[in-house]
Amino acid sequence: MKRNLDLFDVVELLKARGGQPAGTVGAVVELFATEALVEVADGNGATVEVLTVPYDELRVRPSAEPARRRAAG
Repeated sequence: MKRNLDLFDVVELLKARGGQPAGTVGAVVELFATEALVEVADGNGATVEVLTVPYDELRVRPSAEPARRRAAG
């Protein structure tokens, strides 16, 4: 799948991955050729798990906008 993500996008897992079920929300912290590194945090912002996820197993949250775009705007 073509990379359609930006750093800091908020994404949802389409399939269970690592210890996280489908539907888990995380943030993209690194982009690779075919997959993204996604950080999953708890309600306090502490990292719960960092996952390497293929792009086709991620969906950008519709209301999410990368932090760098908000900061620039």
